[in-house]
Amino acid sequence: MGERGTVYGRESERAFLRGLLADAAAGHGRTLFLRGEPGIGKTALLDDAVAHAVREHPGTTVLRCTGVESDMASPFGGLLGLLAPVLDRTGLLPPPQRAALEGALGLGGAEAGELAVRTAVLSLLRALATGGLVLLAVDDVQWLDAPTRSAVLFAARRPGARVAALLAARAEPGLDRAVHDLPALELAGLAPAAARALLAVRGVRGVDTAALLAAAEGNPLALAELPVPDGTAPGPLPLDTRLRDAFAHRARALPAEARTLLLVAAAEDRGRTDVVLAAATRLGAGDVALASAERAGLLHVTGPALRFRHPLVRSAVYADASFPDRARAHLALAEVLTGHDAHWHRALARTGPDEELAAALERDADAIAGRGGLAAVAAVLARAAELGTDPGTRTRRLAAAAHAAWKSGHPDTAGRLVARAAAVEHPDPGPETDAGALELTRLHGLIAHSGGDQEDAFRKLTEAAEAHAPYRPEAAAALLFMACDAGEHAGHDDAVRQAASRIAELRVDARYRSYGRLLAVAYEGTPEAPHDPWAVLRAAPDDLGTSRVHRWLWPLAITRDGPDPLRARDFAETACERIREAGVAALLPRPLLWLADLECRTGRLEEAAVHADEALRLARDLAHPVSAADALAVLARVAALHGDGPRCRTYADEASATALPLNNRAAAAEAAWAVALLALGRGDHAEAHERLLPVHTPGSARGHRRIARLSSADLTSAQWADGDRAAAVRTAERATAWAEHSGLPWARAQAALCRLLTATPDTDPRDLDDHWAAADRGFAGLPFWRARAALAYGERLRRDRRAVAARERLRFAVDLFDGIGTPVWRDRARGELRATGASARHGHGDAAARLTPQELRVARLAARGLSNREIGARLTMSPRTAGYHLYKVFPKLGVTGRAELRDLDL
Repeated sequence: MGERGTVYGRESERAFLRGLLADAAAGHGRTLFLRGEPGIGKTALLDDAVAHAVREHPGTTVLRCTGVESDMASPFGGLLGLLAPVLDRTGLLPPPQRAALEGALGLGGAEAGELAVRTAVLSLLRALATGGLVLLAVDDVQWLDAPTRSAVLFAARRPGARVAALLAARAEPGLDRAVHDLPALELAGLAPAAARALLAVRGVRGVDTAALLAAAEGNPLALAELPVPDGTAPGPLPLDTRLRDAFAHRARALPAEARTLLLVAAAEDRGRTDVVLAAATRLGAGDVALASAERAGLLHVTGPALRFRHPLVRSAVYADASFPDRARAHLALAEVLTGHDAHWHRALARTGPDEELAAALERDADAIAGRGGLAAVAAVLARAAELGTDPGTRTRRLAAAAHAAWKSGHPDTAGRLVARAAAVEHPDPGPETDAGALELTRLHGLIAHSGGDQEDAFRKLTEAAEAHAPYRPEAAAALLFMACDAGEHAGHDDAVRQAASRIAELRVDARYRSYGRLLAVAYEGTPEAPHDPWAVLRAAPDDLGTSRVHRWLWPLAITRDGPDPLRARDFAETACERIREAGVAALLPRPLLWLADLECRTGRLEEAAVHADEALRLARDLAHPVSAADALAVLARVAALHGDGPRCRTYADEASATALPLNNRAAAAEAAWAVALLALGRGDHAEAHERLLPVHTPGSARGHRRIARLSSADLTSAQWADGDRAAAVRTAERATAWAEHSGLPWARAQAALCRLLTATPDTDPRDLDDHWAAADRGFAGLPFWRARAALAYGERLRRDRRAVAARERLRFAVDLFDGIGTPVWRDRARGELRATGASARHGHGDAAARLTPQELRVARLAARGLSNREIGARLTMSPRTAGYHLYKVFPKLGVTGRAELRDLDL
């Protein structure tokens, strides 16, 4: 960018952004991440996009903020600036979301979890978008305060209709990992012609042009700001370092008072002119100094807001100052500020211990946590630990900081804080030292569980549980519960059962011990497996989870593979709602994935896709790759059932690439199963056979007993059709043995289907009828598998020339496949039906099949009696949007009002 408002050499990028804005204005949510080195033109493109949106799309709401390089731990400071133009519109939100958002921004409200705050931001954007385009333009994302960055990325992953999110940042490894799933545009240097045009505006001519072109490397800011080279080579220094040096040189040329004011402005992180002037005045710099800095082109002042010419100016000024000068600036700011801001500036000025200040910061951290700013809590507690005087207290604070970082989706930061805590020396160990060491063992397990090798996570969690058992047996039970999950992911069934049984041996409330026994039974899969998750919930220990949300996880883990998947699915839906309402984002991906799996098994494929996608986005928000792999595997399975080959393989490949390095055999196995399902539906039995063999091979990288049991009929079918009939019989025998051991209805049905699939021409027809009856009975509530059994039986009846009976079963299969949305399998059943000489009914589908996934969710909530406002709060949409969906739902279902929805099978 040269003259203010002029963009040089970015025609293709500008056209792309304008197209994106047009798409968003037309009702398609869009997100784009602009990435490039400092000065490459990201801000100029954002400015141009904002100007275009305001000019070409009347009624556009523009929400802008810029991250600031700072040592400040100001939770939601960036979000407050971003939403400042629309704070008077928070009344559009349901009361709980309004309270959560206003509480986070320090405007009253109430305490709320991080998920509640993020959801409120998303809901506000969508509510605003009912009146026109909403443009979210966020610059220097890498420097946003962590809670704001999390909220912005949460919204950017879920842009609703008429919302465009344009984010810009320099490349940074941590941020690049956090945004790898977002659409991105990498900005390169300007072409020579555009670079020369910019230099011409600057007045550079002749031989100086070639020298500056070489030095600037096409970077617009460098072209505008670097001094003309003096004939020497620019040397090995990176371009941003040379730019900082240029800005620092300009600042050093100013009077001392102006340099002081610039330093105070660099130390203050929110660009508040009144605060900067008040603090600078205490150091002898005032309005005259401000005017001098502004005339030098290093600052822009627009009334209450103060902004540096470029972020590199801020970093150059701050880095060029000595520590004593920086400390004086921070102390001056502390004198004109109050509360946490004052404490934090004092902390940045301190060079030695100060337990009184450390305690104040710890109290601040408690208040920040109540506002949903866990990521900022980590920074505050880490600084409090540095200022503290007692080693035990320092360890405790660092451990608490690590826990906050982990819960807020920053596992790398959490790991570094744990390492710092472990390195604290304790010359005189005491009770607090022991408590800190215990907490560190727990944190090692938590971090590994969400993002590390699952075999290692299982080991760390069980070791932590044993360390806690003599002192905090309830915490040991919770750690063993997580260890079971890690072990299940790693495919270590025997070790998982042992961990669950260990819970039953702890010196805890008898109800905890009962839970341990139930969990062991569930993983063993015996006839004693509980049927009713609600009954399990009622038997929960009173103190299970201080937040009261953990109590929903245990019953679901215990019953999700039990004898009543429909009841488990209903419970899972309620559990997810309760955890959402509590705003505990870190806990939500796991129950969402269990829900999606149950929905997939019970034939609710659209809902399974919605919930697996929600789990995937949350897992990426939280940097939890284990859950991300699980979600991708479920999405691959849904795509396979829909017959969407490209999407299935894409999801499965990404799931495997994420899962295998983490020893997440559960996700790797499910991804293989998904591709096998796709192949089976298309008649490629050889590929299905190849994909499923590793899943059924203990010890392989994809070997997983649970997925093997769920896919027994698929492997049997593939082996039989691929000509390996002896292997198919062995697979069927294993399925039968497991079914007899477990007594689970769905397992007995799987075994019966396997026997149908391996029936020979000599099999007694009465045995075939018995196999079909057992499968039909056991697959009640599992329509895909019931249809598979009907198809297999119908195929056999047709081969046996029992055409009338075959038609009945095959029509049944066609209708079931059609109703749940599995067109490849439906067409296969139709082909078999035509082979009997009958024509297939072109299924009307059931009521749910006529709706889009979002319409279905709205209709189900309306059928339960929820108002449009309540539906909007539940689904993060405006009441008006909920009403719009119902307006489309009624004619599709042939009803005229909400009351009639209750009578439909939704």
